[in-house]
Amino acid sequence: MELEFEDYIGNVLRVGVIISMLLILAGFLLIWLSPQNGNSGNISALAGFSTLGLSAADFVTGIASGAGIYYIMLGLVVLLATPVVRVLLSVIWFALEKNPLYTVITLIVLLNLLLAIFVIPRLVGIY
Repeated sequence: MELEFEDYIGNVLRVGVIISMLLILAGFLLIWLSPQNGNSGNISALAGFSTLGLSAADFVTGIASGAGIYYIMLGLVVLLATPVVRVLLSVIWFALEKNPLYTVITLIVLLNLLLAIFVIPRLVGIY
């Protein structure tokens, strides 16, 4: 049985959501099980946590150290990246199918997504 394009897209979305869910769950478990400030599961200690000014190196260090909040953030990044990957796969698919109209339309959608994620927040001063 040969998989259709829609099956591949469905699998990408499913796998992305499952990986995201597992990372977020692992992050909550790490927070709950690790002693912080002498209390196990002191989630309220994270109330003031801010991602502003967080570098990629900080992020990698946080993951490597087993800090649950960074696993939660990684899960959210995977969740946000999943539809972007879906659109990117669609661009490739339409290009391989030699469908110029849908290739251009999907490229515009991809450009809009990337602008909304990376450019517009900087322009309005969010980060």
